[in-house]
Amino acid sequence: MIPDPDPIGLPAPDWLLIFLLLLTFVLHILAMNLTLGGTVIAVVSDFLGRRRGDERYRRLAQHLVSLLPITLAATITLAWRRCSSCRPSTASFSTHPRY
Repeated sequence: MIPDPDPIGLPAPDWLLIFLLLLTFVLHILAMNLTLGGTVIAVVSDFLGRRRGDERYRRLAQHLVSLLPITLAATITLAWRRCSSCRPSTASFSTHPRY
């Protein structure tokens, strides 16, 4: 007989956990989109600002670059819980031949 994988049960109802999983996934995608897209837009804006001599492009690039550490931190933080379930547990580190 196979024992229950979590003998004390879940800390919240199933619907709430699924909702929070989907919410954090959507927020992760938004933060990742702003990080990657903001980088591309900042590089292109800086190039156009230097080429055309337009200060508006340079200010846009500087503003986007100042947001990148925040969006990168949000991207990593929002993906942490999903990725942590993919890693092997600490018990498998000692028994796995690769470790």
